[in-house]
Amino acid sequence: MRHALLSSLVLAAFVLPSALHAASPGSVSAGGVTLASTHIELPFGTTLYTGAGADVMNANCLGCHSTEMVSTQPNLPEATWKAEIGKMRAAFKAPIADADIPAILAYLMQAKGAK
Repeated sequence: MRHALLSSLVLAAFVLPSALHAASPGSVSAGGVTLASTHIELPFGTTLYTGAGADVMNANCLGCHSTEMVSTQPNLPEATWKAEIGKMRAAFKAPIADADIPAILAYLMQAKGAK
């Protein structure tokens, strides 16, 4: 067991550097898989949501989304915004209370609802 572990470590010491060297700049290859770096520019801002319902938006949404990110979204129907709020809770584990959902939905519909 100990010999097999030592053999694996020695093999990795010789194979991994050559695999990493063969990858293009900004990427890493090992074991037949190549991972490449990606740069994403997200909207960034320091402003708070304003207007009716802004308090619930500031409390629930600013932890992940700038006001600019929301303001650049397309106008969407209510069902789509409701699904987005559900996705934030289910997929991204946003700690949005059930009681806050109607106010968030109302704010989004006023600001970015389908016209």
